Amino acid sequence: MPKTCVFCGAPVPGKGEHVLPTWLLRRSDGQGPFTIEIDRQPVPKHNGKTERQQLARVLLPVCGGDSPSDCNGWLNDTFEQPAKRHVNDILDSLQVITGQNVDAVAQWAVKTLLLSNHPKAVNTELRKRPRRSWVFPDGMLPAMRSTGKIPDDLSLWAAVVNPDAPPVALPSFETTVLPRVTWENGAGGTGSSTMLGFATSDPIGTTIAFQLAFHPLTDIEHPLEEVGLVTRLWPNPPARLDFQTLPALDQAAKDRMGRVFASGGERINLPVGERWSRSTMQGYFSAQ
Repeated sequence: MPKTCVFCGAPVPGKGEHVLPTWLLRRSDGQGPFTIEIDRQPVPKHNGKTERQQLARVLLPVCGGDSPSDCNGWLNDTFEQPAKRHVNDILDSLQVITGQNVDAVAQWAVKTLLLSNHPKAVNTELRKRPRRSWVFPDGMLPAMRSTGKIPDDLSLWAAVVNPDAPPVALPSFETTVLPRVTWENGAGGTGSSTMLGFATSDPIGTTIAFQLAFHPLTDIEHPLEEVGLVTRLWPNPPARLDFQTLPALDQAAKDRMGRVFASGGERINLPVGERWSRSTMQGYFSAQ
């Protein structure tokens, strides 16, 4: 079957475009070992080993310069170039960034995690293996292309992670099981979440972990944000982003962070204009 661009529907020759930019892949190559995980379990290669020396390449059907729309060029101009320098500054030395630079990093991270979970995204090492993907509402990415804006009801948090850090005291909380919420006119969608970490140049193994949640027509909170263990980057990015002020999460705390949200909640139908609030979600929480 011929591929079509997920943003504009134009024909896409070849294998598609990289979701993770080349400049990020190059800085990580050889710094492994890396693993690919599904449901937090490492996935082995054909030789039975789980470790890889390169980050996985993820390809998505996006049209390029041979198309009038050039959606890949639009992604580059809108998200990659504004954020590239500042993402590198953070990963090189945890530099403090401020103002519009924080917005650029936040929007880049939202875009990257969002597209990584598109059902048409192909992990080049897992091409013949099943992968978990999000259910994208019809028109979500075309609207993003036409308006240049991040879709509604996407929230992003970031944390500093070091597996060898001292244990962190975590608050008691229950996993929020994100439901599928729709209005009577069909708007809304299925809640999902994902995490993705990027290694810094710190020799002690520090990474920056981004967590993205899609919570259509639903208001959610992050329990680790309330106690200062993660920082919210989207929506409403902070005026100043300093990862050196965040406590490093150890491996157990990182794993717990990955279970703050879960997919698979009930289907909820609401009148147009209503939202599903935290107070009404108590029946969709599961104790961990």
